[in-house]
Amino acid sequence: MDIPVTYKEIYKIREEELFKFRGFHGCLSRCGIKIVFDDGKPLVVICSQVKTSPGTSIQNAHEILKERVIKYLTEKYKARMKEHKAQVLDEIRQTIESTKKLGIALVVYLLKFAANKLRGQPTQFELPSGHLPEVYWIEHWPKGTGIIPEAMHLLVAEDSNGDPTWRRVSINRIADELGYEQRDFEVDELLIE
Repeated sequence: MDIPVTYKEIYKIREEELFKFRGFHGCLSRCGIKIVFDDGKPLVVICSQVKTSPGTSIQNAHEILKERVIKYLTEKYKARMKEHKAQVLDEIRQTIESTKKLGIALVVYLLKFAANKLRGQPTQFELPSGHLPEVYWIEHWPKGTGIIPEAMHLLVAEDSNGDPTWRRVSINRIADELGYEQRDFEVDELLIE
């Protein structure tokens, strides 16, 4: 079994779905959520305004949406970490069962532990923390949904107080800056109709 070296190797995702949430005053609202994360690149969440959603806009519900998405990602990461640790224990158990000797299993484990230490890699249980990496949050406003007629993308950043600020960005440029292809950030039309 290969032991993941970094957080990114443990946690690689590509997800896209229509996301339902309760907006202001309990109003049922919808948006498209696309999550992209590849080895060596930042985690990117693209939140798309749905053209026909009568509920709270993605900009007004930013804090609600970000909290739910970050909670989801954190829970998913913790589950993957638990599964990885269980796999390590299963490997030790299998070695004991195949050799019928606890001593040999412990020696195998210690040799792997020492080899990883010498390589400067985390050992079986010295995996990265349960914290998510930096998250880039991009709002996608399809044509006809924003304050201007054409489609636009807004990069949402938070100041030291956690207050969001929005800045219009070129999706080509932001994809390039973060090491992705533009197609990685394209949103399925079914999520925004």
